[in-house]
Amino acid sequence: MNDVSKQVSDGFRQLQPYKAGLTTEAIKSQYGLDNVYKFASNESPFPPSEFAVEAMSEMLTEINRYPDYTDLRASIAQEYQLALNNVMLGSGSINVLDVLFQAFSVKDSNIVFTSSAYFGYPLLAQKSGLTVKLAQPNAQLNHVAENLIQQCDENTSLLVIDNPGNFSGGALSADEIELILTRVSKETIVILDQAYEEFSDAPSFKIDEQTFSRFPNLVITRTFSKAHSLAALRVGYALADVAIIDWLNRGQQPFPVSSIGAAAAMASLNDRAYRQLVIESTKRGRKKLFDGLTALGLQCYPSNANFVLAEFGEKASEIFLSLLEAGFITRQMQVYQRPDLIRISVGNDEENTLLLQKLKELLHA
Repeated sequence: MNDVSKQVSDGFRQLQPYKAGLTTEAIKSQYGLDNVYKFASNESPFPPSEFAVEAMSEMLTEINRYPDYTDLRASIAQEYQLALNNVMLGSGSINVLDVLFQAFSVKDSNIVFTSSAYFGYPLLAQKSGLTVKLAQPNAQLNHVAENLIQQCDENTSLLVIDNPGNFSGGALSADEIELILTRVSKETIVILDQAYEEFSDAPSFKIDEQTFSRFPNLVITRTFSKAHSLAALRVGYALADVAIIDWLNRGQQPFPVSSIGAAAAMASLNDRAYRQLVIESTKRGRKKLFDGLTALGLQCYPSNANFVLAEFGEKASEIFLSLLEAGFITRQMQVYQRPDLIRISVGNDEENTLLLQKLKELLHA
């Protein structure tokens, strides 16, 4: 095999391929199971809007043409009382974040985030050549506003906050977000990654036509993967000042979202009633999991996302594998050096009931 390592850039040398969650088909095959339930990847357990499905079907005869995103961008802008030029689309919010990290990775600059933040950030930072500065979380594994502020210096080009957080589901309040934006340098781009925002019970940071006039260094990223149940279509977006969006669009690949994805996202955005049903059902499922896990004697972290993080102590690996053998895919959190923790995504009501029943058997065996 030809050795091309000498041609590989420094930013890529230490990268490892992304490891997606275990698939249902792989677990069925490995353990000889008929039924497997996914609780690992924070996906929606609910199907997409019927209008999104219809829109995808109608678009199939037009996939010989490149997509036009004008209507989708306009609808997103209208959702937040913004202008069309305040919106950038991407292939999932991870693509938007990738472009952001690359756009603002000037020489000798650093990026700040909490050590318990989304595990994709270090990979993107390394790829972009950014030096990482970590802020410490609190006991609930959530961001601490003052810790993030203190880590920023004159070389900080980016500060990124997943809010709610991808690890514990904790969230900073709107006042804490405003405090950060007020105190960090306007030369630092502050990214508010709101992939789970729709599920949050914390006071929301308001987005309107005044937001980016007040905070021109703020970028908000959102996704259609969670509350819109469109994870496989990879549709995300950024909201920011026109000047930032202009720079991001210069570095974005042409046509990052398929016409099918754009059509589904547009239809889903307009189906507010179904989206609200998904959100409310997810919140009920989260409470059921939290209460059920707590009743089993487990310590759970308060969550504003579509999952619950629980402490299983020294038995975590045993429980994780036993669940897997029974057809329940969860996520043990070794990636955060916390193998004692297992993160459980919210399923539908039947799935949540089955999982809690199986855990009761395992913990009280």
